[in-house]
Amino acid sequence: MKKTLPKFTEFELKYRTEVNKIIKFQRLVEEKYGPMTLFCSGPDDYYTHASTKKFKRFRHATYPPGCKKEITTKTKPDGAKNNISRIEKNLDVSRNDDELIRHTIQDDGYVYDFSIWKMCTIYKLNDVTLVWYVVVDTTPGAKYSEDHFVEIELDEDLSSSLTEEEAWQIVERYERLLAPIGVNAHKRIRKSLYELYTRNK
Repeated sequence: MKKTLPKFTEFELKYRTEVNKIIKFQRLVEEKYGPMTLFCSGPDDYYTHASTKKFKRFRHATYPPGCKKEITTKTKPDGAKNNISRIEKNLDVSRNDDELIRHTIQDDGYVYDFSIWKMCTIYKLNDVTLVWYVVVDTTPGAKYSEDHFVEIELDEDLSSSLTEEEAWQIVERYERLLAPIGVNAHKRIRKSLYELYTRNK
């Protein structure tokens, strides 16, 4: 029996890009797979826990109206040298008040760390989700700056039926598609957004 990735595995790759490459990204994807699936934007608030490697993200996008709110708990495997494969558990909290959600996270011992605002152009395909997004650090006191990323994320339901080698084969196929905008193995980012923006360094 083949050894597949664990359930709830988030298998994703991020690559830095530039704002002027968004149109080329869209054309590369849409010429092969069709139109964009979703455009969304809004804040993500991050919380950390002093006695654990886990962190929680409270996502409450403001556009389009009616987007679901979600608490995500992410865990990086012991000894991992990158963030390509992590355990991710998502909880839909759309029916709850924002302040209730924040207090519940803090009641579990998590402390507010930072906030970012994301604007995402999303293509959800059969085996992966391809995303181009801009990130702005909106933590109180932060100086305004923008970062731009491309993301290739394996479909979570599919990942648990694949070996790591099979997962890599899928990712590498999309890297070849996006190679004209500089997406390749050498541009893979080892750090997660949490590690890039956390104040707990």
